[in-house]
Amino acid sequence: MQLQAWHLARAAKFNPSACGALGIHGGSARQAGDTARQLLQLAQRQGLDTREAALPDEAERIAKCLLAGFSDHLAKRNDTGTRRCRMVHGRSGELRRESVVDARLFVAAEIEEREVRGDVTVLLGMATAVEFAWLEELFPDDFSDGNQTTYDPSLRRVVARSERRFRDLVLSSTDQGEPDPDRAAELLAAEVVAGRLNLKGWDAVVENWILRVNFVARHCPDAEVPEIDEEARQLLVEQICHGALSYKEIKDRPVLATVKEWISPEQHYYIDTYAPAEMELPRRRNPARIRYEADGRAFIASKLQDFYDVPGSSLIVGNGKVHLLVELLAPNQRPAHLTDDLDGFWGGAYQHVRKDLAGRYPRHEWR
Repeated sequence: MQLQAWHLARAAKFNPSACGALGIHGGSARQAGDTARQLLQLAQRQGLDTREAALPDEAERIAKCLLAGFSDHLAKRNDTGTRRCRMVHGRSGELRRESVVDARLFVAAEIEEREVRGDVTVLLGMATAVEFAWLEELFPDDFSDGNQTTYDPSLRRVVARSERRFRDLVLSSTDQGEPDPDRAAELLAAEVVAGRLNLKGWDAVVENWILRVNFVARHCPDAEVPEIDEEARQLLVEQICHGALSYKEIKDRPVLATVKEWISPEQHYYIDTYAPAEMELPRRRNPARIRYEADGRAFIASKLQDFYDVPGSSLIVGNGKVHLLVELLAPNQRPAHLTDDLDGFWGGAYQHVRKDLAGRYPRHEWR
């Protein structure tokens, strides 16, 4: 239809008035003709015979020209029932609803980024179906064949396949049996570390343990406790994933026991002693939890009254090297003051804190 409109515009010599009467923009039609000539020149440089008599089918001739000019816009539908597509250069897109092309393989002359359903989507328009043989004819050096072990996000599974690619776009693939277990564990672990897969057992308890290990590694080097850094996390997740091929097999696997095996049984003593999970306070019924941070600091938080009669010298961890940062909480459990010198606080800032809090909470004990 668009090609017929262009022929009508050309017959009218692209006259604005005459084209307007036909519902055609004359200037745009002229520009389309210039673009077509540029595409023909590109096709000629690719070695394609562009003479009128060379191809009896004009539609095929035009399609090959578009492929030669827009090979970086080549797309392949994920399947026949969807408009979602994969493109060269690792991109993904979606064929416009108004497109009448139903081929699995096509080239899009128009690409537009648009927000759809809250996500940025690449919309593909002006689509033209292409044949596999045309790719081999025009770009014979852009094909590669090989066996690949990859993670398939649609299946949430690691698969081994023999693939034929045009540049980096997979055109066809066949299953090649069970993947290598070490490679499968590595790929599943990469998805977990990237946050695309979730291990249910990797919870706050695990993260707190890692923070305690890293605290000892930082402040107590004589203990020779190895740090759990990003590389170590990858290795630990690989260990959890080993022997599995799919997310279904790993999502409920136990985590804490594996993470604790990062250090020797003898080194667990240093974690419990130098980075205790909690500390007793005389006026508090239950021990107060100690919160360790990635930057090497450690905090203890409780109501201000819980620290009455607590000597500041007792609030030390890391084999006596690190003073706890004390978060003194108001009766509403919100922080009222932060200090690493509890003894100094009672003789200084406490007078101002007490004046403020005693006025708001007169029923509580204020010494």
